[in-house]
Amino acid sequence: MRNRNKELEKKLMDLLEKAAQNASNEDCAMIVNAVIALYKATSEKEYADKAQQMLDKYVVNAAELVKDDGIHKYLWGNVFYNIGEYSHDSKYVDEAVELAACFDKQQRNKIGYFSSNSESEEIVLSDFYYTQPFYMNYDTKNGGKEHYNDIIAQYNVASGVFFDSCENSSDKYIRPYDLLMKNSEEIIKKIESDKCLYENLVYYAASLIDTMELMAQPLYEIYRKLQEYYKAAVTVLLSSKTQENVQDEAVYAMLSYVILKGCRMKALLTEKYENIAEQLLEKIFYSINTQDQMFDAAYVAAAAFGYSEWIRNREYQDYGINKGGVLWS
Repeated sequence: MRNRNKELEKKLMDLLEKAAQNASNEDCAMIVNAVIALYKATSEKEYADKAQQMLDKYVVNAAELVKDDGIHKYLWGNVFYNIGEYSHDSKYVDEAVELAACFDKQQRNKIGYFSSNSESEEIVLSDFYYTQPFYMNYDTKNGGKEHYNDIIAQYNVASGVFFDSCENSSDKYIRPYDLLMKNSEEIIKKIESDKCLYENLVYYAASLIDTMELMAQPLYEIYRKLQEYYKAAVTVLLSSKTQENVQDEAVYAMLSYVILKGCRMKALLTEKYENIAEQLLEKIFYSINTQDQMFDAAYVAAAAFGYSEWIRNREYQDYGINKGGVLWS
């Protein structure tokens, strides 16, 4: 593990707690997930305790969340699982399972993936961040892995719409990365004309790497498919043409998390990508350390996510050693 920056950690925790006080339910879920990420990276008990306190304060139970027809509620799912694992209190796992039951009746858009808008044919890539990591975690832990095909099918739909600009692809089995290379100019033009699309793609890439982390690792074919989508997304995100139009530092903070986590999980080459993410994070850390101000919830949460991956070990010599053959942990 990299040497921790205790001063920065304290600043991040203070900002996260302050931001949570006036945050929307969606942003609050992001904040608590960020606190959990800090706990996983540092093993500091106080962070897990704080996450549990925040969960109990801002969410009474899953029944309260079930009433919401939106998809942002699913961000709390993995919070329930993580706090249940930490506290050894089965009630939190029960809450996660109750919330996951909503997936059976969750509406989908006309394209076929989970959405709050059943009438839309438009793909909103960030929707995957709210649903798929928890969907995968639930199915791995309590769903009997019966929904893995549905998860990959939803990602297949997104890939088909976003990466393949040709309406009739001659090869249904072409790899996502090859589709990207074939249509790279058209895809980059899409992003240049719609600045929100870059941010959506960052959260889509985050959903992919988070989903990969929570799946059963022996199912390599599914992991490999998700990895292809992930690498294609990262390639687009790091295109100099697409980065020029992005001004939101929260997006770059989240991108650093996406890249560093991919390096840790062996989905990206650490030697090639790590330095790019660290350069992005340096600017974020400098801003937080030198500016005495309130930052919005998305920015602080993304910075905490990035920091949590920044201090975790990404060295190849740790591959599977003392972990029972597990690819990542």
